[in-house]
Amino acid sequence: MRGRGRNAIIRSDKMTLEKKDVIKTIEKTISRYAEWRNDPTSSGAWGIHTLLVETIWQCAPDNSSFRRNAKYIIDRPLTQYSPAAFLSFSDEKKLFEDIEALLSVLSALKNAYEDNLLINVQQRIHADIFEDFIEIADKFLQESEKLKCPAAVMLGSVLETHIRKLCENNGIKTTIIKGENEKFRHLHDMNAELVKKGVYNTLQHGQIDVWYKIRSEAAHGNDTAYSKQQVVEMLSGIRRFIGEYPA
Repeated sequence: MRGRGRNAIIRSDKMTLEKKDVIKTIEKTISRYAEWRNDPTSSGAWGIHTLLVETIWQCAPDNSSFRRNAKYIIDRPLTQYSPAAFLSFSDEKKLFEDIEALLSVLSALKNAYEDNLLINVQQRIHADIFEDFIEIADKFLQESEKLKCPAAVMLGSVLETHIRKLCENNGIKTTIIKGENEKFRHLHDMNAELVKKGVYNTLQHGQIDVWYKIRSEAAHGNDTAYSKQQVVEMLSGIRRFIGEYPA
């Protein structure tokens, strides 16, 4: 297993949440269920049912089995239950049964996030490709102090490519028209747009600017403007960034 962190995220049209925040949301709903379960009143059942459904819908990826299973539970008629149970079944009893089934779906969703099972194939491919370049940069740094320059340039290219992909995934333009030519936008501008979209915070924005400044100094051959240790920290930081914000 390569040494990068993976903190899967879930996206909606309005915001991006880190995996830890999604898990925390799920845990709150499970905790509310546990409180209700100690005194499972009929009056509170619909509230818990609605909360379970809404949490699954908000936290599960689009077109996932978690959403499909939740919909099946909600929509299934009484005839879907066993014949023996159906004889004594009522809408209220179905409601209680559905709550338990929805809880199982939500618990499975929590486990999937904790086990990093919701990073899609394309994101894994991108992460693996970037990791290959990061490992090459790592070898440069281990071999010689003089190779900190190509290592920094390579890491900067990985960073810029990943930022561009994050922009594409979040509806942010990555090119501009100058005269008759279409050119890539500067990383600084794309970085600022990602903060405005709520993809990550201003602290991450500042760190990315620092990394890109090191890359720029390296590309211009200004070896004294940065140290090997700064490139080492840049490497670990970019590796962690790609893991936490897959694209």
